[in-house]
Amino acid sequence: MTEAQLLASPFYRQIMKPDGVRHLAAPLFWSDDTRFITHIGLNRSAFLGPFTRAERALLEQLHPHLSLAIQRVRHLDSRRRSFTCFSGPSIIPWKASSSSIPGTK
Repeated sequence: MTEAQLLASPFYRQIMKPDGVRHLAAPLFWSDDTRFITHIGLNRSAFLGPFTRAERALLEQLHPHLSLAIQRVRHLDSRRRSFTCFSGPSIIPWKASSSSIPGTK
């Protein structure tokens, strides 16, 4: 897409321009069975200019590491949800005026 096409697009006028965004980089992450999981959106103003070749190369180098981290979080989250006894974090009632730490004597 040329810059003129971008600037004329509804996406640019309605979404990017109001937020001062001129340049985007958005690495995409997919599951092992090729389902879209998420993306990381990086935005830049016109003042900062487009992403450089070196910056894009760095994103490509980081992508497999970020992908692995995302997969691990998804795996841990699915394991956590598999434990039916897990009901979330414990909440300990405590009065702000109390001088002791809750759960201690």
